[in-house]
Amino acid sequence: MWCRPRWLVQSTEDGSFLAADGEGGVTTVQLFGSADAFDEPESAVEALADHLDGHGVIIQVFAPAEKNEIVH
Repeated sequence: MWCRPRWLVQSTEDGSFLAADGEGGVTTVQLFGSADAFDEPESAVEALADHLDGHGVIIQVFAPAEKNEIVH
């Protein structure tokens, strides 16, 4: 199985994670498994600044890659 890097944003104030709210916005969720991962670290940095006022951390994780995402 191939994996690719992804980035999660977690609040240092309450431990919540950023996730899409389903209406084009962003919300926070308490469960790691409910968080939405960013494809690019720059996007995670921007979200941290915009939605958590810089009070958070960015966590790099590795997620299974789709077959069409594998680059040789």
